Amino acid sequence: YRDQSNTTYEAINTIETFLRKYPDHEKVPEAKAILAEARDRLMTKELVAIGVYENLMKYEAELHYADLAIQEFPDSPLVWRAKLFKARALYFLYRDEEALSVLGEIESSDAGEDVKAQATLLRNLILARRK
Repeated sequence: YRDQSNTTYEAINTIETFLRKYPDHEKVPEAKAILAEARDRLMTKELVAIGVYENLMKYEAELHYADLAIQEFPDSPLVWRAKLFKARALYFLYRDEEALSVLGEIESSDAGEDVKAQATLLRNLILARRK
């Protein structure tokens, strides 16, 4: 396995330059689709790394990298998965109010049903812990 992040970032920069220079070009829709795919590829890589921190029980690191992914890829459809990691890290760090706030964002979003279901389960764990 070879990390291709640098190549992907270079491709993103090239496509963004093309879109700025030629906003009316016939290839703009194709370029935007490629750009979205490249950004999703990077977000997927970030999510895998964040998951490793969770598995290692390094919740501060999980929280930090989830926040970075959310900042870097706010328009990605995968951003809700990063927010779910963030909520879980907050839960494990006993920062329940913050976790509930993030879970509220997820539950009222256009996140996938699987992410929303996991958010609901985590909300229930937090509420049960309060009893």
